[in-house]
Amino acid sequence: MRCLCGFALLETVVGLAVAAILLPAFLGALSITITSIGNTTLMDTARSAALSQLEYVQAQPFGGSYSTFVPLPEGFTVETQVQSITDELQKVIVTVSTPRGDQASLEGYKASRGPDPAVPPSAGGMDRAIALPSGLSLAKQTGYFRTVELLSSSAGGGELMARAALSRSDRLVSITVYQGTPLGEGSGTSAVAPGLVGATQVAKARDSVNGLGLAHQGLSAGMYTVYVYNEANGSVTMNEGWVACICR
Repeated sequence: MRCLCGFALLETVVGLAVAAILLPAFLGALSITITSIGNTTLMDTARSAALSQLEYVQAQPFGGSYSTFVPLPEGFTVETQVQSITDELQKVIVTVSTPRGDQASLEGYKASRGPDPAVPPSAGGMDRAIALPSGLSLAKQTGYFRTVELLSSSAGGGELMARAALSRSDRLVSITVYQGTPLGEGSGTSAVAPGLVGATQVAKARDSVNGLGLAHQGLSAGMYTVYVYNEANGSVTMNEGWVACICR
């Protein structure tokens, strides 16, 4: 019996020694894991904020500088750099810093897509600029159409421009231009999908952004329909916009 007790005591001492060696290593590894998870969460937040800022820049009118997406998490900072490639193309670099000093950067390109939706063109030769209804809510898979007339054009053709400023950037919206008046004359709403409109399509822009626009040249005189269509499964509000015909 005395021998067995000696072995039991020896096993206990060895077990305590092993625990003393392994416990700090285990606690150290656990601390590293928790710190790593914290860093990963901060970087995920930084990447998400950088993407939001890049999308916010894309929704703003083309210019030399852009405002910052306001609701940043506490302790985060954002820097937006704009590099001009041509007069109509910019490289945008967004860098978001975390409270720990780590950084997430995203790059994108911004092209001039015409005038600000709130400022219709005023150059000579414009037949007219028609404002789209402000505050119009488009339910899922419905659209708003407006017919316009290009009164005359030169041998090179005229130009039709359309812009729409939208309330959300996560809704897929399209602007389509058709020859004639397939949805009716004047203006109104419709649930006909753009691809099912029975008319010749002359131009289309389709994206998930706050501001969407298109410009198409080489048009002959005649009637055209501009169709702003909400392709998403949720509603979107058209804050403002316009349609204009330019005679060249």
